[in-house]
Amino acid sequence: CLVECKHHNKPPKVGYARALLGVVSDERASKGVLVTTSRFTAATKALANRNRRLDLVDRRALVRLLNQYLGTDWPLKVDELVAEEARKHARADPKRTTDTVDVPVGRVGTVSKVMGAPDGERFRITR
Repeated sequence: CLVECKHHNKPPKVGYARALLGVVSDERASKGVLVTTSRFTAATKALANRNRRLDLVDRRALVRLLNQYLGTDWPLKVDELVAEEARKHARADPKRTTDTVDVPVGRVGTVSKVMGAPDGERFRITR
């Protein structure tokens, strides 16, 4: 499963969903999940309805998921978890250059944060 996150005030355009589906296909992933801190356009929702390999998570659903799996104090935990994992990677191999930080998230699995990705941050979830 590949997850792409968009931190926008306005709904991300359908092109982001189409691009994610292209990556899902190219990477032979089972599914793509587009997450936004906003909402989705009608065109993006229609694309997801036509394609079972695309899931959409809007702001409300995202907050529900974060509360469910990380607890209501999750805003404090996210930065702490990412920073802790980055420190572990740096201690394990100071010369290693990596573009991902893997963060264990309880029963959800592991979230890999791809650092410096263009057009927003990308995450890969493994279970």
